[in-house]
Amino acid sequence: MDLLKDDNSEVRLNVTKSLIKFSRVVGDEMMTTPFKNALTTLTKDPQWRVKMATFELIGDIGFQRILDKDQF
Repeated sequence: MDLLKDDNSEVRLNVTKSLIKFSRVVGDEMMTTPFKNALTTLTKDPQWRVKMATFELIGDIGFQRILDKDQF
């Protein structure tokens, strides 16, 4: 979580891109309040690539939730 607040935008971007892959494995378990707050902050990041990766992550998490519900 600390790396999501790093001063270097490349670090934030790489962490966010890694979380996209991580979310596919962990799913809803990663949706804690601190994580949601970090995502909200990242959607306002000054670096457009970080914002784009964050929205991809949010979309991926939402899509995964839809797929999980369809399995039951």
